[in-house]
Amino acid sequence: MAKIIEQNDKLGRPVVAGNFVAFAHHNDLRVGVVTKVCPKLIMITEIDRERSRHYRKYQFDLIVMEESPLVTMYCLKHGK
Repeated sequence: MAKIIEQNDKLGRPVVAGNFVAFAHHNDLRVGVVTKVCPKLIMITEIDRERSRHYRKYQFDLIVMEESPLVTMYCLKHGK
């Protein structure tokens, strides 16, 4: 039986695949979707119209964004 991997963000909220997250990359704040949760790193796909980049971040480098109309509008505006 496979062990369930539990990760928490910087605020202590659980991170699961499909969550929208905000994370820092260099000197910029980006928004993405969690694609995979591994024991050490979390795989994230950035929401961007021109390119879809993939990042690996530690759990303390991101914050889970709550589902709200603002998050939905951002994803519709900037997503593919």
